[in-house]
Amino acid sequence: MTILGFGLSLLLLNTVALPRVKGLDLSRRAGHEMAIFASQGYHLGAVGYIEPSLVFYAGGHVALFSSPPQMIKTVGLKWRVNKPATTLALRVSAVRAGATGTPAAPMHGMHRPAVASASTRMAARGSRWCVAVDQRTLEYLRAHHIGFTRIDWFSGVKAAKGKLTRVTIITNTVRPH
Repeated sequence: MTILGFGLSLLLLNTVALPRVKGLDLSRRAGHEMAIFASQGYHLGAVGYIEPSLVFYAGGHVALFSSPPQMIKTVGLKWRVNKPATTLALRVSAVRAGATGTPAAPMHGMHRPAVASASTRMAARGSRWCVAVDQRTLEYLRAHHIGFTRIDWFSGVKAAKGKLTRVTIITNTVRPH
């Protein structure tokens, strides 16, 4: 009787309680987000967070990249372009002086926030990708100034190792959807 009771409690735990724990359905949530992009003609990929359940929930056909550089090359991500910023006074003086199309000289060390480069916009017109990345890959992309659009992120427990992780969904398009 003890074994039967233990088996019944495991069955109830796996079918009723665990599916409702948000942290345990990380692949399902990320995969469903990717499936939406797949239905709109995006190619799907994953780097860093490679789980069979992610591929299943995304609807299959997910390119699994072994490293961030491989993903960057395949997807067509490019360096971001940081344009120098000018102060308001320099802009006003340039307008008063009649300058057209050329910004005034930037102050040393000042930069505008990063924007998508022309080549990233070009990739958006061609092959569109939606990629699931882990935190380490996201940090790599930021450290190497690679342009991408972050769609959403999901936190939860990585099924294979049972450790907390974050999956971020990114694209190579400037304005997805």
